[in-house]
Amino acid sequence: MTIADFKRRLKDTRLVDGMKGIGFSVGPDFLFFYRLRGEFIDLINLQPLAGGNGLRIHVSVYLPSILPNYDMTKFPKGLGSACGNISYLYLTTNGIAYGGNHWKTKTDDIFQDSVNGILAKVESELIPWFDSIETKKDLYNSIHENVRVDNGDYSRMLEREFLGKKS
Repeated sequence: MTIADFKRRLKDTRLVDGMKGIGFSVGPDFLFFYRLRGEFIDLINLQPLAGGNGLRIHVSVYLPSILPNYDMTKFPKGLGSACGNISYLYLTTNGIAYGGNHWKTKTDDIFQDSVNGILAKVESELIPWFDSIETKKDLYNSIHENVRVDNGDYSRMLEREFLGKKS
């Protein structure tokens, strides 16, 4: 399945309308959803898996200041591709996890069943997780240790932004 096929199939499900109904906007390329929450950006990135057999969903919270290579004047265009999964968390069939089962999408019926599960998990688990990140300290703590510590210039930028450290 190509990305174009995935987008067409995605539009045929109720995911876009369901996400809009719970306060998210759809990215211009239909491959991410975002929600502005004060100074924070809650991001849900969709990653179709090879052959159209599945969908991996990356989830993270961002501040514009920790996206040094993203031009906010173009927001939201390109946001999904500008943001890595800094939390290393995914929305899986088992909930929010560092790994786990991806969502199945092989047939239209299976895809729609996955969409129903995704919407349920977004409402029951993901929104409360996003909402638990209320401060910069919460956000810093949500960023996976590998990104905070072992990521060269980006780690140093995070330390300046969140911990006030000078490089």
